[in-house]
Amino acid sequence: MLQSLRTFIRTHWIALLIALIINLLVLTNAMLQHPKIGYDTTAHITYMQVLPYRLPTPADTTEYFSAPLGYFLPSLYDKVCVAVGWSNCRGHDGRAAQIINVFLSIGITILFWKISDLLKPGNEVFRISLLAMLGILTVYYKTFSQARSEPYVAFFTCLIIWMILKILKNLEKITWKIGVELGVVLGLLILSRQWGIFLLPALVVITGLVLIKDHSIGWRLTKIFALSGLVAFLVGGWFYLHLYFDYGSFGEFNMESKGFSFANEPASFYTGLGWWPKHAIIHAPIRPNFDNQFFPIFYSDTWGDYWGFFSFVNPNEVNLQVNRDIMGPYLGRVNIVSIFPTIFLMGGLALGAVSLVKVLRKKNLEPEHLFRAFLFCGILFSMLGYFWFLISYPNLETGVTNKPTYMIQAFMLLLVLAADLLERLNAYKPLLFRISMLILAFIFVHNLPALISHFNPLTNLLVWK
Repeated sequence: MLQSLRTFIRTHWIALLIALIINLLVLTNAMLQHPKIGYDTTAHITYMQVLPYRLPTPADTTEYFSAPLGYFLPSLYDKVCVAVGWSNCRGHDGRAAQIINVFLSIGITILFWKISDLLKPGNEVFRISLLAMLGILTVYYKTFSQARSEPYVAFFTCLIIWMILKILKNLEKITWKIGVELGVVLGLLILSRQWGIFLLPALVVITGLVLIKDHSIGWRLTKIFALSGLVAFLVGGWFYLHLYFDYGSFGEFNMESKGFSFANEPASFYTGLGWWPKHAIIHAPIRPNFDNQFFPIFYSDTWGDYWGFFSFVNPNEVNLQVNRDIMGPYLGRVNIVSIFPTIFLMGGLALGAVSLVKVLRKKNLEPEHLFRAFLFCGILFSMLGYFWFLISYPNLETGVTNKPTYMIQAFMLLLVLAADLLERLNAYKPLLFRISMLILAFIFVHNLPALISHFNPLTNLLVWK
């Protein structure tokens, strides 16, 4: 037993070290980040206090429209806290949610490990690449530092990736059991946050592709996925029925929709690159720069902290921006060096697109191509749904709804494709792969201050309402 453990550690020590660093950083942020600082965090904490006895209304919190699963466990903690008579239960509720996020992050690294074993058995390069790409992603740490539901979305997305891979690797042996299991996870995904719904069209596309290539297997897969859809509806659909019957829309939101029209947003939203004013994307990629331009805000908040809840604290427009002048230029440098990992993310996306084309053109079913096509479609539909949301609910002054945290599921899918690309680079030119990994390690060290919360609990003793 001990010898097997030593062999395991010796074989996988780099991957284990990366996984350890990732989760230690998540734990550090859970301890440092004030539980009431984040994107609408106080509204999310109020949601926790309303559950589990009833769902919140607009009179309770502006997050009344959000799916409830991510608030359930902290709500139980809240009731225990109140019953015992502890003080500051509201703050402790948020901290409880942050601690739960640590366990979700551990679960994600385990799932990435299992995905590696299943997709590329015995391929340590792929495993290291996958964990390294996760470890360098700033938006991951920011998302998991906050008392929100997106960490649940990330976890269930990774679980679905693993389950879909198992199904596609054994198309001729799929059973009703896996259909029910997948349905339960899909139901929990959509019960975590509405963004999870955008994975469902990707399943429809993959089912259609299999059906075209092999009618017999495709029809069996169709029935299995139909069962999954039914189970998902039973697990999570009730909440959306609640939104429809109580508020008149399955996609209820706390802003009034203007309907989908490209004219809702100015031309700069689509074309702006963040060069004005004064090349801000590389000198000061922090609000209020960019004036609702999609790309610079999304890119800057993916790798840095455009909205300022992590690197410089500014949630209520109070004077806590003492490090803003320092962090602005630094985050500009983060944007510059992060072009390198972005190339691998975009290259992975292209790899997924190529696999989709190959699936369409080839006669035989190849599980790896189908899997990459699923990942690509999941990213595509997620981003299309995100654009629909931004355009239907425009915020012309600030673009406040543009936050890559909302697309954490797309990043989870994209990381697998990027790791696949890195593994192919190693097979083609091992030296180039090693150089690339050294550059990624350098970027990780350079970006480390952007990966850790700058809230200092010893000096920032502000009382948050």
